[in-house]
Amino acid sequence: MRIVRAIPLVMTAVLLGVPTAGAGEGSWISGDWYLTLGATGLIAPNFEGGKKYMLSAQPIISLGKVGPE
Repeated sequence: MRIVRAIPLVMTAVLLGVPTAGAGEGSWISGDWYLTLGATGLIAPNFEGGKKYMLSAQPIISLGKVGPE
């Protein structure tokens, strides 16, 4: 379970270190960016034939840069 919690920290460290590699062509932050926010949900019985229901929800967050690198 600890490795699952460490993966986002490692990914963040890698992504924050990448932008310094392309400093020769200008700022990596310039250009068109997009942000998508949303959510998805599921309602299902706790088990097949059960009378109680379980509710599950997850956020959708997507941030990216449009066009070539």
